[in-house]
This record gives sequence, structure tokens and C-alpha cells, in this order.
Amino acid sequence: MFENFYEAAVGEDLLGDAVIAQTLQQERALWALRHEMIPFKYVTGRMLKWDASVPLDVIPDFLLKTFDAVAGIDADAQVFAFGHVGDGNLHMSAWPRTDVPPEVLDQVSDRIIGTVDKLVWSYSGSICAEHGVGVENLPRLHGQKSAVEVALMKAVKSALDPRNLLNPGALLLDLPNGPDARRGQE
Repeated sequence: MFENFYEAAVGEDLLGDAVIAQTLQQERALWALRHEMIPFKYVTGRMLKWDASVPLDVIPDFLLKTFDAVAGIDADAQVFAFGHVGDGNLHMSAWPRTDVPPEVLDQVSDRIIGTVDKLVWSYSGSICAEHGVGVENLPRLHGQKSAVEVALMKAVKSALDPRNLLNPGALLLDLPNGPDARRGQE
């Protein structure tokens, strides 16, 4: 399956060079290289991030649309995507330009987050794929989950942890049922 993704990405000029490990030594070397590819080591400013997942067969199209959408909001933004695409997981980040007043940066950031979140969901993906929702993404969860799903999540949490001892307050307690807590929506 990965070979099909590779061929499609090369065919659409999304990928100029790639390698697939053939040995354990090559795999370890690739992981070492991957750990050096963390964009925040090289870019400064406000980082917007996603731990996204989308189906494998739509990754090339999704990335093209994501890069175009961010550029449509902020032509100077820098966007990176890396991760273990073999399972559809993309660690994406965007750095909007920072030479603007803070309130403008906030508005641009919210527009980028809302737009990319909508793109992820439009491809039947998740904005909280590998690392979970956490505190930072909690306000954005409503774009991904319906009021019924949120209510069900709360019921499961309450049944399994009636005294709220497991990660208290970090997830569902402050999350209202319904789409009114969406962040970055127009």
C-alpha cells in the first residue's frame, strides 16, 4: 500500500525523493533522521499544530489542499507535514507571519486552524489522531464530534471514573454538548 502512495505522490510532484527501509539498520537511520525533522527546531514564531489522520489514499490531495488553503489565508505562512504516513498519521504545523499586530495574528491563526480542521474532517479524518485530545485541542473537538458523541463520551467517562480521578478536568468536564464551542469557525 505504501508503494502505491509513493507512486501517486511522485506522479503528482508532491514527492521529489523518498526511501523505504529494507533493513533494520536502514530503519533506525531513518528514525534518527525523522527526529531531526521537527520543524520547531528550525522555525520561530507561533506554531499551530495538528496530530491529524486521514485515509492513506487521500494524503496527497489532502496535503495539496491544506497547503493551498493556508497560503490563501496567509501567503507568508510556513507549513510542514511529516510523520508516519503509513498509518495515515500526519504531524502538521503552520507558522503564520508574525510581523502583524497580535490581534491580527490571533485572527489569522484562528482562520488557519478552523480551515485546516475542516479540511481534515472533510476527508473523514481526525485532528487528534495519535496523541489524543488533551487540553489544547478541547475547544476544537466539537468540529469533529456531534453533540450525541460528546454526550456518549461523557457518559463513558462518568461510568468508568465516577469520582473524576483520572486526568481531572483535562477532557470532557468542561465540554458542553453541542457545536457552540468551536474555535476558528467563521
